[in-house]
Amino acid sequence: MVAYSCDTEPCSQVVRLAAGADVLIHEAAGGALGHSSAAEAGDIARQAEVGELYLIHYRTGKYASGNLVAEAKQCFEGQVGLAEDFMTLDFG
Repeated sequence: MVAYSCDTEPCSQVVRLAAGADVLIHEAAGGALGHSSAAEAGDIARQAEVGELYLIHYRTGKYASGNLVAEAKQCFEGQVGLAEDFMTLDFG
């Protein structure tokens, strides 16, 4: 199962939506109103006990802020990746 969450602050509803998912795709635009940080996405992945976490909707280039994968891994021990345009995932 794949769970997808974008443009949302951390909330229990996302944890419930993603519970037990093989993959969680979650935004990491930062802690601004209506968004989540990479660490918050990692915490949601941990609480939901998902298999893998892929971060989307994150800042790049001169607007990038830190190592998002490392930030997410502070809270989530599973695989963490940065989703990129045209990226595919194999669910075998």
